[in-house]
Amino acid sequence: MKIAILSDLHITHDGHPIWGVDTRLNLFKAVEHLRSIDNLSAIFILGDLADDGLMATYKFVDEVFRNLGVPTYYCKGNHDSDAIYSCSFCQSHEVVDMDVWRFLFLDTTIPDADCPGKNCSRGRADIETIVNIQNTHNKRICVLSHHPSLGVCSWLDRRIIENKLQLRDYFSENKDITLVVCGGTVRH
Repeated sequence: MKIAILSDLHITHDGHPIWGVDTRLNLFKAVEHLRSIDNLSAIFILGDLADDGLMATYKFVDEVFRNLGVPTYYCKGNHDSDAIYSCSFCQSHEVVDMDVWRFLFLDTTIPDADCPGKNCSRGRADIETIVNIQNTHNKRICVLSHHPSLGVCSWLDRRIIENKLQLRDYFSENKDITLVVCGGTVRH
């Protein structure tokens, strides 16, 4: 089983650069690399598919991955809007079972009360969501989210999961959780 993990695509509907970076060009380069991988089982995108949160952007991203032809799953990031759910090929799932693994995709976004339709830069994990997804198949569990669940001692710590200590304790107590993967670590 081979899985590619991407994060923070930050695509815009009109292709304008983000932080001086041509994100569409970077996406095309990544997709070309993905095409070269034999027997790729799936692609996981850990949030921020779009930078502008527009429907047109999600349709563009969806088409790029549809043309690749590999099952593609995502979790929502702080730059993503509810228009993300318009994707038809890239799919949002809470749970994906593959081989001996159960992948749990967390939506760690917090709606911004001051800017309707936007999300806060920080995140919050709903531990009840994890608890309610029973591992009845004796699979290894991998928890995936956009927001980092551990501090990295930098400006990124402001964008971390707010309840990281509760989450860490839950992970420590649950022997079935063997891997935690987070996106949201953009470097300018």
